[in-house]
Amino acid sequence: MSYRGRSRSRSRSRERGRSREDRGGERVSVLVRNLPLDARAEEVRAKFERYGPIRDIYLPKDFYSGRPKGFGFIEFLDRRDGEEAIYNLDRTMFGNREIQVCMSKEGRKTPRDMMDRERGPGRGPPPPRGGYGGGRARSRTPAPALAQPQPRLPPPLAQPLPQPVRS
Repeated sequence: MSYRGRSRSRSRSRERGRSREDRGGERVSVLVRNLPLDARAEEVRAKFERYGPIRDIYLPKDFYSGRPKGFGFIEFLDRRDGEEAIYNLDRTMFGNREIQVCMSKEGRKTPRDMMDRERGPGRGPPPPRGGYGGGRARSRTPAPALAQPQPRLPPPLAQPLPQPVRS
């Protein structure tokens, strides 16, 4: 594992006992767009870890189909490492695709958050309501009186009936 462009004066064992603030950095999440659909986390790690230690790699998959979505998040332990990775890897090739690398605006979503986002408002079944009674809402007002059913008429004929001839 090599860290290009920066020398590390402290050993990693000394850094373990210190807080993030003492080390001079904070965790940062980097968004990588246009990843090949067959990209594995190990391949992404190999490309990005040369810029600094990585805490986590997350390659989201579609909740229903299980197929990769073509983007991912890399969480660096130090903001400067993430910024260096963005500077060096944005608009570079990864598996025959040009990837875009930028700072992530939001933190990592849970699978439930992603499922709700994919479903969108008004789409899909409502969330479970729990409790007794099967989750069906009950009203205290009585149901309105039902209208009397109309008698069923035979279906219309394909040809009109002949009209009687008047003289």
